[in-house]
Amino acid sequence: MEQPIHVDVCIVGSGPAGAIVTSQLAGRGKRIAIVEGGSWNDVNEQSRRLDGGSAAQLAISKEHLHVPMRVYSGVSWMYWQIKKVGGNSRIWGGMCPRGLESQFKMKSVYGVGEDWPIDYAELEPFYCQAEEELGVSGPSQADQKPWRSKPYPLPAFDNDYVGQLFANACTSLGYSSETTPTAKATQAYRGREACRYCNVNKCMSCLTTARYKSDVHIRQAMLDPNVSLLTDTTAATFVLGDTGRIEQLLCYMPDRSRRTVVADLFVLAGNTVGNARLLLLSAQGGHPDGLANRSQAVGRYYMGHPVYEYLAQMKTRVSAARSAFTAISRHFEAGEHIRDAAGFRMFINGSDQSAPLHGMRLVDQGLYGTRFKSALKELTRNGIKASVVTDCLPRPENRIEIDPENLDYFGQPGLKVTYNYGEYEESGRRLGAQTMARVLDALEATPTGEAAYDVAHQLGTTRMGTDPESSVVNRDLRAHDVDNLYIAGGSVFPNALGPTNPTLTIAALSMRLGQHLRQRLGL
Repeated sequence: MEQPIHVDVCIVGSGPAGAIVTSQLAGRGKRIAIVEGGSWNDVNEQSRRLDGGSAAQLAISKEHLHVPMRVYSGVSWMYWQIKKVGGNSRIWGGMCPRGLESQFKMKSVYGVGEDWPIDYAELEPFYCQAEEELGVSGPSQADQKPWRSKPYPLPAFDNDYVGQLFANACTSLGYSSETTPTAKATQAYRGREACRYCNVNKCMSCLTTARYKSDVHIRQAMLDPNVSLLTDTTAATFVLGDTGRIEQLLCYMPDRSRRTVVADLFVLAGNTVGNARLLLLSAQGGHPDGLANRSQAVGRYYMGHPVYEYLAQMKTRVSAARSAFTAISRHFEAGEHIRDAAGFRMFINGSDQSAPLHGMRLVDQGLYGTRFKSALKELTRNGIKASVVTDCLPRPENRIEIDPENLDYFGQPGLKVTYNYGEYEESGRRLGAQTMARVLDALEATPTGEAAYDVAHQLGTTRMGTDPESSVVNRDLRAHDVDNLYIAGGSVFPNALGPTNPTLTIAALSMRLGQHLRQRLGL
């Protein structure tokens, strides 16, 4: 007969949010269980997958980890969910910009989207802490935007050849640019090795310890004998007691047996889709439409960052360039144009980043073997990939819903996903494409192809707010309707923070949540 696991705090998910919250509570005498649907990453197996996309497929290849989805979208929809210890930090690129001050107050400043219930100044000290925890390498200039109270913990990467060309082109056109802050170590840091500049498109699925992966915090926390990591344990349903508090989390093992975790506090720290699904699957007495869903906001306001990419050929050889996208332009993330068109950021990668797209096009042309290799080498020698990442609005009709007609390995309902956007996002994408075309013209680069996809980052579905009638969690990330449930991760974002990469903000919010939980637990 199954014996329930009794702990003080149960944390669902081992990605950056769950790992950082765990690290903030470990070593203080409390029993903590981390529930993770996947297992430890097999680096030897991953080393055979050289790009982030195939690493993502590798991570969800096991049948019991697959969540069936029916997608209703008028745009090219992309979804990555890494079911491994470390979550999506296993394959991310490491970009760590902070949200701009105006992006926290989009409704107040520009009249579009939503405001956050906290502002940049309140989150700023936690941004500093998060940068230290992730080991962010960043520029030292004093006139950075947004303002910061501490320098980056590590010096920035020097701009690579392509990055410097991009920065020069931006300057010639009157656009600002900056060196990218990134969670890759430029020198040995807290037991992590310095970046080796591996190249060959491996940055997304870094096989060294140079780029931050949240399993580093999991391993540190597990030095405390009170911390246990429950791998291959798929969270299924929260169970409420008579007092309206969660008493248990019911889980499944790969053989379909049950595992139960009993705790005083629960932290739901999966990704945006997973967080919403677990709450919707936990519908029960008093919560007929899903746990913590009085507002009907669970699963709604699903957001992602639309991406537009040019492939282009330079006149000079760039095949030795690193793939660290060292320079970015945030010039169009703020300004009066934001009232009518989504803000966007721009950056350019070297040839190894363009190789997968070139390769797919060559296969479509029927090239294989030595002909394929020769053509790919020729294309990538001078090839670049120019990217435009765009903001999107929180729309209630973009949502995650339970699909009872499409069951997973454990017999639980899968998902229906609705994702579209409107003229606001289309206008931003058009403006971004036109602007990048001017940059490429300044570089004397010749476009050779283009691609577009959406939902580069998953955000929303359990959003933060002060009104329980329109949001799921409060300023402290506690569910309005359930006293002992907290939610962490990108799902709590009220807006998408412009086109800002979300991981650093997720880490900062998790640091802030860790402080709140220590106070609540008297630690």
